[in-house]
Amino acid sequence: MTLRQRSANASGLATRRCAVGLSFLVLVPSILVGCGAGSLGTPRRASSGAVALESASHAQRQQAVPPAPVALSDAMAWTIVASHHHAVMLGMRLTEVWLWPEPFADTDVSRVTRRHHDALRLPPKWHGDARWFEWDGDRWWINVVGHALFGSELYLAARRCQFSPVAALAATTLSSALWEYGYEASGVRPSALDLIYTPLAGAALGELRHWVYRELHGSATQGPLEVVFKTLMDPFGTLERAAGSPC
Repeated sequence: MTLRQRSANASGLATRRCAVGLSFLVLVPSILVGCGAGSLGTPRRASSGAVALESASHAQRQQAVPPAPVALSDAMAWTIVASHHHAVMLGMRLTEVWLWPEPFADTDVSRVTRRHHDALRLPPKWHGDARWFEWDGDRWWINVVGHALFGSELYLAARRCQFSPVAALAATTLSSALWEYGYEASGVRPSALDLIYTPLAGAALGELRHWVYRELHGSATQGPLEVVFKTLMDPFGTLERAAGSPC
């Protein structure tokens, strides 16, 4: 083989090697790009488990955001609160008639009229020498427990209808006075202890009930336990909202 032929063969081999190398450099990136584009452009089919998990996560995120409170006018809010207060006091008055017929079931017009007159004419009952929280003649647990629960129900009804704490306390004080001088005055004279203790203890316990209910209502999970505790915190309000009340 001559020197010229050897040189030509070497040149041809180099040319083929360059062509193969150039083809490799062009084709491999093209294949990689095509595979990447295919994996990105063609969505993978999600498994049923992943879809269910995503749906549950979405539902949980929706539950985590409590519904916005319904905007109420002042007249509507006061109407709802006053109706609730009167319903509670009427129920308590009927319970007194059943538990203590004398004097609460008395139907004699003259005696009932005289008791109402005495309620307005005489100062509220207060026996300073009696035992603690029995200054009005009632047992201590009736005053401490019963009137605290009564006041908290009045206060909570106002708070859940968007009253401020001060306005809710004012509404509780007015309804407590109405109970003493109106509903109950046909049987007994008003109690100085009840006039003071019912609004103050009711505001403290009612604000606690309102806070617990609001925290449970805004919880991310609304399982059976949360529903039970919400109902315990506001049983009458739960019934009223189920019947269509906006607050």
